[in-house]
Amino acid sequence: MIWGGALETGFQAGAQPTADDPHTLVFSIAAVLCLLLPVITVGSERGLGWQRKVYWSSTFGSAACVFVASLPNIATGLIFVVFVLFITTLRAYFSSQYIKIGGHVIAFHSATEIRPRPGRSGELGTDEPYSPTVSAARLWWLQTVGVGVIGAGNMWKYVVDREDLRYGILGLGIVVAAAVLSGVGDAMHLQRIARGQHVQFAILSLASVGIFPVLYVIAHWVTLRVKKSS
Repeated sequence: MIWGGALETGFQAGAQPTADDPHTLVFSIAAVLCLLLPVITVGSERGLGWQRKVYWSSTFGSAACVFVASLPNIATGLIFVVFVLFITTLRAYFSSQYIKIGGHVIAFHSATEIRPRPGRSGELGTDEPYSPTVSAARLWWLQTVGVGVIGAGNMWKYVVDREDLRYGILGLGIVVAAAVLSGVGDAMHLQRIARGQHVQFAILSLASVGIFPVLYVIAHWVTLRVKKSS
């Protein structure tokens, strides 16, 4: 398995849900849909408090779904819960102001750094960095490793061995969520496709068999049309 032989050995100690188990399929799909829910907060004019509620509600909803999908293997479920919380918290830290503890916002960027930087007359701007300290190339390489290895890797594992549906759906969910959120985010800032990071975009395209680029381009195009018409 992509996450290591030791974990795989531990998972096999309990019953393993498969595609023949309805609750595994239903709750795995629900987990993926929850991961996509934060798309509605991108570019929203509603308050940051509302956006935080949507983001973390979807996060904990997804965590609950992956746990239920893993039953009766509780150990596997807990591993998936930790994984979902990790990737969503990581994304929130690097790309938003959604982490707030004790009245203090914990974020990689300041609030001013992540505001949209529109080009002139609604035209696509140059390939700007995501912040003064995070270049487009740096963030896209990070995404290439994360989405390519964890997302596409687990997706392909299921395609090859057909043993555990959960890993296939979770891997696909990571690819889909990353593509849609990245496409929407770049379009909201009026940036061109992948902010000019063609090598990373090509690698993700190959790893996901075209799923990532198709969803990214659709999300980017739709967001631009909505933004320019508003």
